Amino acid sequence: VTKRGKEFLRFRTDLAEPIRSMVVSGEAIHAAGVFTYNEFLNCKGSASYMAADRINDVTSVNLSAGSRPVVVLGCQDRSVRVLHGSTLLHELPTNGPVSVVEAYHNPDVGTERVGTFGSETPAAVASSSPSLIYGTDSGQVVQLYLEGTSLRRGWCIDPPAENRRSKAGGVHCMAVADVTNDGVKDLLIGRDSGLVEIWSFDTGDEPKLAFERELQESVTSIACGCVSNTSGYDEVVVATCSGKLISFATEPL
Repeated sequence: VTKRGKEFLRFRTDLAEPIRSMVVSGEAIHAAGVFTYNEFLNCKGSASYMAADRINDVTSVNLSAGSRPVVVLGCQDRSVRVLHGSTLLHELPTNGPVSVVEAYHNPDVGTERVGTFGSETPAAVASSSPSLIYGTDSGQVVQLYLEGTSLRRGWCIDPPAENRRSKAGGVHCMAVADVTNDGVKDLLIGRDSGLVEIWSFDTGDEPKLAFERELQESVTSIACGCVSNTSGYDEVVVATCSGKLISFATEPL
């Protein structure tokens, strides 16, 4: 559907399961049902995979320029699975059922390049690996590096370990956006306890809590963009389980 609300593409699949999560990468559509993942290239099925347990979320990550992206599945059986087409490349155990997965990268800025998390020098970026983040039903948010034939864990947001046990609601949704306008994308988290968090990376590679707000109901979706003002200031918009839409403004008021 276009920005003006007109439909410009529709095609029918032969999937037996309802599509519960989806991501678009170039001309490919990556769709996940309850247990099966399917890739559609130019509206035709090109790859499929059946997971051992329920698939909760899907995303894609580009390992290198011009290469076919890999697909990452967050699964209920406490695992992250990385696919290349129909082939399983990696399977990593986690501390809880994986509810959401999200790719993360910063665009090049001028002659200097911004790396995976936080600012890095060009030399450091040349050896850096693509990364993603996942959230669990137990409340953890973890960074993963994709390095050739292996996965490597990075930082971890773990509320109980940080003496924030009351803030340990399960992760329902995540998004990445430069909310603080410092050239490095921030991490937005919505939890089933009603907590909204923004974590920034302006002082290094470790996330720092920049904003949090307790709502009275579970957060089901979170996004960032210029929505209701004409001055160019972004807003963080969340949806709750009762159907409310709530906006948090970055514009000085």
